[in-house]
Amino acid sequence: MKEFKFVIGDWSEDGHSRKDYVHFKSNKTGDEIREAYWLSCFRSGIAFHHSDLGNYDGYNKFSKDYANTNGNINAIKHRLLCDYEDNIISVHSMKHLHTFGLKDDIFENLPNENGDQPLANSEELSKLLLWFISESLEDFEYKLIDDQVECINGFWDKGLNVQFGYGLYYD
Repeated sequence: MKEFKFVIGDWSEDGHSRKDYVHFKSNKTGDEIREAYWLSCFRSGIAFHHSDLGNYDGYNKFSKDYANTNGNINAIKHRLLCDYEDNIISVHSMKHLHTFGLKDDIFENLPNENGDQPLANSEELSKLLLWFISESLEDFEYKLIDDQVECINGFWDKGLNVQFGYGLYYD
């Protein structure tokens, strides 16, 4: 299995500059994982990144590829955990995640009184992202680990130049 990491938060350091790294092992390549993220976005109408990035000067190539072959990027209606202090998934978005196949055993905390789901930390978001990716990547095996190498998102990556979980960090 190959080792990877997610960067959760503001990897580009142009906002609050707070981030964590969550490491995992997988039987798939980095490009397969990146492509599966974009495919899950289009299939579910849900994204964990902040914008319709298109093809930023050669970045996010898979978003452009999938927009051209799998439908309009405007089909993404739910943007989760993207804004400052945005660390809760609304009950409405949770219903869409459940329709896509989510089981609640990923979350450490119970939903609040409104049915909204708070996220506890970056590791919990990584578990959610790995499940999300697995819904579009056949035979995807993964395991969270304590150390790592290749980052899947951010840092001007050509395949997935997005930040996840910006809203998890605030004072």
